[in-house]
Amino acid sequence: MQFEIHAHRGARSFYPENTLQAFISAVELGADAIELDLCVSGDGRIVVSHDPCMSQGRCLDPSGRAVSKKEERRYLLYRMKYAEIARFDCGLVQPGFRGQQRIRASKPLLEDVFREVEQRLSGLARPGGIRYNLEVKSWSGQDGVLHPPPREYAGLLCGVLKTFGISSRCIVQSFDERLLGEVARIDTGVRLGMLVHGAAEVHKRLVRLGFVPAYVNPAFRAVDEALVAMLHGLDARVVPWTVNAPADMLALFGQGVDGIITDFPEIALGLRDAGEFDRL
Repeated sequence: MQFEIHAHRGARSFYPENTLQAFISAVELGADAIELDLCVSGDGRIVVSHDPCMSQGRCLDPSGRAVSKKEERRYLLYRMKYAEIARFDCGLVQPGFRGQQRIRASKPLLEDVFREVEQRLSGLARPGGIRYNLEVKSWSGQDGVLHPPPREYAGLLCGVLKTFGISSRCIVQSFDERLLGEVARIDTGVRLGMLVHGAAEVHKRLVRLGFVPAYVNPAFRAVDEALVAMLHGLDARVVPWTVNAPADMLALFGQGVDGIITDFPEIALGLRDAGEFDRL
């Protein structure tokens, strides 16, 4: 399998994160997967959002006024119906992405992402389609506050995957082993990914999970050859996050990782096209 390039929250060089435009751009660039973050609305819809709230610096309220830090707790997605969420504009340009275009964009539903991306794929020569790396935002102390309990959460997500018949092209990753376990119970066709901050936590997290998932994805600065060898020995693929500098991309390839999650898929794709990620 070739070196995997996952577009982190879409193609963020060009469009604000987790927007339909960012995902379509990543597809058109040729990324192998689009990575996106998932939360839940108060009426049980799977919403694409990194934060479980409307965030300062990222969103404007329906009147066009910037959301303040103080207001973030007021605008928790799990307390809002999706019709209300859709009225907020979250297409603001983010620091660190000089080429980003300002667009008007609401937080999309996962089903809308599937629909729009699959429609765009139908016009491209992509026989294998594209994979979806779905990061589920879930915290063990926040059940009923920021999201539903794991079984309900997993059921909502797997229901969307079933509707689109798309499980075989999805990776569900999370820091919350409870959520991963529930997804595994409901949908055996989806691959799972355990997110970790560093090597020290891998063993205890795997014990809590109770099985080895298809992917164990660490923060890239925690990666070394020993960690990669250990995870490969468990038959897990290793796709670190979030890798943006070309030198880091090449160093990680040299350490044996299977791919990277990056804000700049166009840079990684350029390196791959130049043969920099070819294994002997």
